[in-house]
Amino acid sequence: FPYTTLFRSWESDFDAYMAELEKAGIRELNLCDTSTALMRTIHLFLAAGWQIAGPYTQRVSSYTTLEGLTMKKV
Repeated sequence: FPYTTLFRSWESDFDAYMAELEKAGIRELNLCDTSTALMRTIHLFLAAGWQIAGPYTQRVSSYTTLEGLTMKKV
């Protein structure tokens, strides 16, 4: 599914974003958000039936390491 479709849905309608994830069969994702709205995002995922599966860390380059949470649909 196109990333741009998800991005627009995420920005305008969280329910539509969740429907797109479901339609695409995505049941696990890594949430690496550094915005001040991180807590809101986590709560939206939890309310939509996802759970925090654990911490996520991936070194992407010698300068960048992504840190976040692995979210899993239950």
